[in-house]
Amino acid sequence: MGVIYMNVIILLVLFWAILFAFLTQKKQGCVAGCSADGLAHMTFSMPLFLLSFALLGLMCFFCKSGFDMPTYVEFYSTWSFSDLSSASIEPGNKVLFIFLRMFIKNPYVGIGMVKLLSIGMVYIALYLIRDRINIGLAITSYVLLLYIFNFHLIRMMLALGIVFLAFAKEITGKSMQCFIFLLVAFAFHYSSIIVLFAYMCYMISRKNFTVLKTVLVIGLMAVFYVNIEKIVGGLVSNVGLFQKYASYSGASVGSFGFAQIILFVPTLIILIRGYCEDKDKNFYKLSFFLGIMTFFAGSLGYVYKVVGRTVYYFYFFFISYGAATPLMKNDIVLRCGKLRINLSTFALLLYLAMQFYICYINGRYFVTNGLTEYIFIWES
Repeated sequence: MGVIYMNVIILLVLFWAILFAFLTQKKQGCVAGCSADGLAHMTFSMPLFLLSFALLGLMCFFCKSGFDMPTYVEFYSTWSFSDLSSASIEPGNKVLFIFLRMFIKNPYVGIGMVKLLSIGMVYIALYLIRDRINIGLAITSYVLLLYIFNFHLIRMMLALGIVFLAFAKEITGKSMQCFIFLLVAFAFHYSSIIVLFAYMCYMISRKNFTVLKTVLVIGLMAVFYVNIEKIVGGLVSNVGLFQKYASYSGASVGSFGFAQIILFVPTLIILIRGYCEDKDKNFYKLSFFLGIMTFFAGSLGYVYKVVGRTVYYFYFFFISYGAATPLMKNDIVLRCGKLRINLSTFALLLYLAMQFYICYINGRYFVTNGLTEYIFIWES
């Protein structure tokens, strides 16, 4: 089969996946069904939702492109239960790969199933909070911010799917299940420990949520930021679980970037407008911490490379709370001719556009990660 360039097939499939996601929900009029508080409900089409998932999932399942794929094939083919004692790779991945190999001998098919599982958990998380968000905007955010990583960051994306499920459980009032899912995520990627840290900060200030308490928590994070090199350096040097990240520990990618401040502006707009809306306090409290952590994790990535990718876990803020912005009734409406858009929704779209440019256009992500060509799993 001739060469199929990744960016071409991604654009085609993603267009339809996003379109089906937007068609998943349809607003009902108050005659058809409003709750006692007068809020209009959204009808939900499960077939269209599953079709959107199928497009994203199968495109990832049938692809074996990426520089990391040979390493995962080796892991899948050679890992045994005797390897569980080694701390070099998280035990959750080993157990999952060994279990899948009992039924699926082809490593590409087995790894494809892991990719499907990762994407599937994100869709389940969005389904759990479907009444609070715009599904189309949520899937668009996921596609532009995170989807491409499923092709090669397989272990981290699996942990990310579990983290997203945890956050969805917290939003729906199931804190214990959230905590359990976060512990499970740690078993699949040790970097998710930063999510446990953020969640503990969230739990401390969840009750009696005040500006003062928020400032104190931000101050704590600032102290963490100032001492990041000592903290992370100590972890990768002295704690066995994190020693595999030692190769990244000396690799700072520069000083704090002004770009992070620019990127934080849309986040700040969404948080301020959400506070004024005040429709779902639990949702807002969790989203506040996720929004703040996107800034801190992104900023720390400039100083300490090993921390950079942890920002992906906190992108749930944009995929969930950001996707709730069209449902805000009291938001500022921007008008340009016949076009009308909420200020918060505009801020989200601006953030997505900036991240897409930084990662995919300016950063040449496809080239640097071996994803310029779409190679099917049956091709040599």
